[in-house]
Amino acid sequence: MKTAVTGWDFEVGRVAGWLVIQCIPPDRRADRTPLARELCELIDRCLADRVVLELDRVESLSAFLINELLAVHRFVDGNGGLLRLSGLADKDRNLLERLGLGTILPAFHDLEEAVMGCFAPKPR
Repeated sequence: MKTAVTGWDFEVGRVAGWLVIQCIPPDRRADRTPLARELCELIDRCLADRVVLELDRVESLSAFLINELLAVHRFVDGNGGLLRLSGLADKDRNLLERLGLGTILPAFHDLEEAVMGCFAPKPR
């Protein structure tokens, strides 16, 4: 689903009760292309309170993109939900930690880790 206004493309699914949104940036200027409004509208339409944003196709986090993600966090949190990020490069996860945003925008290596959070899978 490509948004007409921004050019971001989203692939949407559900995993273990979480809304999973693969964020595919436009070909150019992803670091300055608005994202938050479209994501918030999508999350609202899906009636989701637990959201994982897969960001493995984002080359790097800019200050602009971090602010967009914070806006999405405020929307989800304001509705009593949880937001997690997955697929960020190590340098971007480290950047969020250095900025003190690691608990606000928790970033995980992959989707499975994001859905499980800090809970390790239990053997059956």
